[in-house]
Amino acid sequence: MEEKVKVSVIIPVYNAEQYLAQCLDGVVNQTLGELEIILVNDGSTDGSQRLMRKYQKRDARIQIVDQENQGPAMARNAGLRLAKGEYLAFLDADDFFAPEMLETLYKSCVEQDADVGVVRSREYDERTRECNNMKFSVKEEFLPGNNPFSYHDVPDCIFNIFKGWAWDKLFRRAMVEEHHLEFQNLKSSEDMLFVYMSLVHANRIYVIDKELAYHRINVGTSVSSSREKSWKCFYTALVQMKADLLSAGIYDEVEKSFINWVAEFTTWQMFTFQDRKVFLQAFQLMHEEGIKFFGVMEHGESYFYMKHEYDFCKFLQEKDLLDCVDVLFKRLENERDNLVKERDDLLKALGDSRAEVGAVRNSTTYRLGEKILWLPCKILGKE
Repeated sequence: MEEKVKVSVIIPVYNAEQYLAQCLDGVVNQTLGELEIILVNDGSTDGSQRLMRKYQKRDARIQIVDQENQGPAMARNAGLRLAKGEYLAFLDADDFFAPEMLETLYKSCVEQDADVGVVRSREYDERTRECNNMKFSVKEEFLPGNNPFSYHDVPDCIFNIFKGWAWDKLFRRAMVEEHHLEFQNLKSSEDMLFVYMSLVHANRIYVIDKELAYHRINVGTSVSSSREKSWKCFYTALVQMKADLLSAGIYDEVEKSFINWVAEFTTWQMFTFQDRKVFLQAFQLMHEEGIKFFGVMEHGESYFYMKHEYDFCKFLQEKDLLDCVDVLFKRLENERDNLVKERDDLLKALGDSRAEVGAVRNSTTYRLGEKILWLPCKILGKE
């Protein structure tokens, strides 16, 4: 009799040769044995395909799907169509995982009869080789007193508890299929809709208080590095999310959480865009259309969980780009000279060695100066 597949692991792979072995080692050596591992080769042009074949020869649980490059969303959907597992795990090829992660998730979901399970995560910086806590991946202040829970327990903050990525979560396949959930065909922000609609359709969500997923950042080949090439995707994802919540008849229940997510996601997106033209385009879109479409400013400041997000969205609605430059440079008149003087004094005192300059660059004063100078420099193109 064929062994029951407990978890289908779906991994989109696009030119991930440098990190793929570590990812696959972590998956094939999971303590949960009843897995199927679906690798979707999304048109890789490096040695990823060769590496996948090598692992497939060693492990009969691995199946490989080859397709032309269509992006991570279509790759995950291709794997989803083949999946036979009781639960689904969507992992990224440049991340890595504790060997007990899937077993812990699966057993917890079965014991708690949960549709979605979530673990805590750590962040691995490829540049610094440091591993840091990611407390923001599960926000304690929004969790209800009961675990498991559903969105009915926290309708005002269901989208603010977790990030809209899939790699730290397990999803019951029956729930996904019942509600016809798929990943949105976008080049970035493609997993947000799937994850957040799963949260509102889940009867029970269970949080596991263990750090078992390791998310790699500052990776040149990762999806996040191409986000600015498809900058409008964040807006498209939010528009579709609102439409789906309205269609499901639950928008009114979760409106406060959604509006707060719009403010958070918009603020994060715009303040992390590095390209000046992209920032200008996003500013114009939200100024002319987005803030009004989502009804963000129909609510007062007390409606928002983070004041700076409310302030930024208000600024987006009320100000144009010239106002933006003017306000920020007035602030600089008061603060820039003192910050630059303090920074220069520190550099002079420490000397010119690379290590010493590095320490200065990591200082609070230096970083504060960078934050203050960031936006006007982007707008003026002085990078």
